[in-house]
Amino acid sequence: MIGELAPLPTTNLHPTCLLLGVSVGIRLMSLISFAPPVPPRPVPDQWLESTFYTICNSPESNEGLDSSAATAPLTLLARQAARFADKCLDRWNDIELAVTCTTASAAAVSDQRRWLLGECETWDLLARLIQDAATEDESGCGADAVEGIPEHRRWTVSEQCLVRSLLRKNRFLRRLNVVVRWLEDSLYRDVTYTVQKVDWLQTLKSMSLDGEPDLELDIDAPTRPGNKLVEADRTFEDRLLLDVFQLVRCGRVSEAQELCDQADQPWRQAILENDILKHVSGRDLKAREAERQGAKDHRRVTKELYWEMAVDPEVNKYERALCGIMSGQLEAMRAVCTTWKECLWAYLKAVLVWRVDRHLLGLGHIEGPTSPDSKAWQPPWEGLHVDDNTGLVENVLAALAGWVQDKPALRTDGQSCFPTIQQHLIKYFTSVEDLHNLPELKTLLRCLEDWACKPVPCASLVTNPNLGRVACHIVLILRGVLMARRPDDANDFRELANRIVKHYVTAQQDLMHIPEVAFYTAQLSEEQQVQTYAEFMAMIDDDAQRREALAAAQRVRLDVDRLTSTTVMNVRQRMQQRMRVPNDSLPLASAARVAVGHISEEDWKQIHALQWLTLREGQRLDAIFQCNETIRGFVEQDKLQAAYEALLIMPMDAMAMSGLCIEQLKQMKQATSLKDGRRSRQEIMRHERTQREFSAWGCFLNAYITATMWTNHKAQEPVAPHLPKRIAQPNRSLSHEIHDQVKQKEWSERQKKWKDEELKRRKEGLGQLWDVLKFPEGWMRDLDEHKGAWTEDSRDAELQKLRQKCIPCVVQLMVSILEAAQDYEVVLDLLAVLANEERRLYADFPASQLQLAVQQGAWTE
Repeated sequence: MIGELAPLPTTNLHPTCLLLGVSVGIRLMSLISFAPPVPPRPVPDQWLESTFYTICNSPESNEGLDSSAATAPLTLLARQAARFADKCLDRWNDIELAVTCTTASAAAVSDQRRWLLGECETWDLLARLIQDAATEDESGCGADAVEGIPEHRRWTVSEQCLVRSLLRKNRFLRRLNVVVRWLEDSLYRDVTYTVQKVDWLQTLKSMSLDGEPDLELDIDAPTRPGNKLVEADRTFEDRLLLDVFQLVRCGRVSEAQELCDQADQPWRQAILENDILKHVSGRDLKAREAERQGAKDHRRVTKELYWEMAVDPEVNKYERALCGIMSGQLEAMRAVCTTWKECLWAYLKAVLVWRVDRHLLGLGHIEGPTSPDSKAWQPPWEGLHVDDNTGLVENVLAALAGWVQDKPALRTDGQSCFPTIQQHLIKYFTSVEDLHNLPELKTLLRCLEDWACKPVPCASLVTNPNLGRVACHIVLILRGVLMARRPDDANDFRELANRIVKHYVTAQQDLMHIPEVAFYTAQLSEEQQVQTYAEFMAMIDDDAQRREALAAAQRVRLDVDRLTSTTVMNVRQRMQQRMRVPNDSLPLASAARVAVGHISEEDWKQIHALQWLTLREGQRLDAIFQCNETIRGFVEQDKLQAAYEALLIMPMDAMAMSGLCIEQLKQMKQATSLKDGRRSRQEIMRHERTQREFSAWGCFLNAYITATMWTNHKAQEPVAPHLPKRIAQPNRSLSHEIHDQVKQKEWSERQKKWKDEELKRRKEGLGQLWDVLKFPEGWMRDLDEHKGAWTEDSRDAELQKLRQKCIPCVVQLMVSILEAAQDYEVVLDLLAVLANEERRLYADFPASQLQLAVQQGAWTE
């Protein structure tokens, strides 16, 4: 509350200055907003959008995402996905937290980097899976590693060679290995380690002080009772084990071995050689002859040994996890996992190691288990089948979801956007049907649609403006995969995909990104292409942008002729439905009604939409056809000025170019068959009828505007000056007399010019109005030869209605002009023309207007 104002202090300023200062202060205070700032509308990452558009439209990528192509090469699609993953990573590296930014902005930047990292990893996964499918198509399954080797000599084949052969022949395990390698590479991005010696020197010093100067520690000494490492050595030991585990978990076994060697622990370097998948990558599965030599491996002994160490609670948890990697012991691996991605790696790694060991055991390369109850050879959890791949990935993900159910952080992480997409991609590409699991793909698309297209996304997801972009890009790549491998499934996939792409096209339309709108529109079905891009074209008013939109449509091979016609038609129908007012009588040509009519904003939109058809010379026929339709709508609403403006939009060469097109059609007709020739004849006659109607409208509207200009000029006749009579003022001075004479002379000159201009406009207006009445074969009447080409009862009725609306208007305008000029003989000639049986113009008059015209003629006579 503001109390009473204090009196103004004593000052020498003028009171007006004080009031001015107070008023300025009040104005300044009114401009200050104390409301909280409105956050800007979130927009997707336009740099990534432009990058994806550039990648897809590069010369080597033109075929990859072409919706009209029969197949899309998987190698090209994999390359596109990989390039986009690299661009996302570059974007992630470019966005760094600023030191001076506030906490809120730092959190926003952190969220953006997290999003980009998730998108990068998703594209990387998709690229690897597509590349594996493409490699399978190019190389086939390959030969078995033991093919051609006698059974008693097969033990000489190395484990790595057998594993490569298994992954080369077993698509499911190979793609499972691809996923594991992808997880390992993704986790490697966050790994940091330091090189330091871990020689247990402090423990040796401590033991020598206790009276054991010659004591040496072997590698198992820390595990024996009473031989614990001192705190300093244990810290270094734990750090080393953590670093080695992180490197091994990321697939960098060689790097971990080098770290062990630099830390003076060569036995750990040797232990890591027992990783059965160490030398097997997802990209190099060729058999090597050098690996078919050497003694038989003792996988059974090492596996069971590492299994026992992995379940030993006295062993360091990271060392247990390392042993779990070597033996496939799930509990030890997931005990050190802190993110959902790490847990997924642990589950898939355990399953992969278990299935590989079962394969080697079946080949006889590994001796049987030491004990039938040995858990080292049993599935990682109950419910897994030995050789059945059906539903295995679903089983893994269900087991993982059950394990994280009571861990809120891991559960939320696994239910977020990109982990959900990644799970669906893994299930789809690892299905037994080989890219034929259409229900799984539809489930993924429904999730993308729910997140990106619906106004209220899933409660577990944070709304992100990039969701629509990511969803659209993933859909385009997956559609290319389907068209290459499962073209029959692409039709079932198309409806869902089109909804997602169309939603993103709408977002690009709002941002007026013309090349992107054209590109994504081209990915829709043919009908949706025309509908969607025509809606976008209707939003454009700038001439330069219109030309850019047409050029972009031509680059992506859209039907430009159909687009422009549909755009004009949509705008006209929408505006006419909005502004339609029933009116059956055209305003008569009185001085008050013939003034230039008001053109509304909706009318101008219809008029300017016709410019789409004037940008290309090859569309002159379409242009005048749509112009006729627009003029009809304006005339029905008594908007003749708007109709005239629509006529002026047409280029000067409209009739000439359209006539040229008709001549070309006639020449083509002569070279076609009888059936096609009949169809061409009808098309030619339809175009000739359009030309005739356009000429009729030009004749009528020019005559109406000229008559309107005469009426307006007639109302502006110069007024004679008021001069005093000599008798009333006999003593006027000479200067006054001269002044009156000058005014009289000026008026006479103006009057002469006005009469000359009135006569000129009257003759011009009457001539043009006569042209309407004497239009060849009748104004707005189809020729007899045109009527026999097709049956259109609605057109005949519409033309009759237009004649009944316009012909009386022309006659009334002529009568008004002739009466003003007192040219009564021509009025009689006009009545004679109306009564002419050959022209039958009287048939176009309503009864009341015909009676009025006859009465005027009788009065004139």
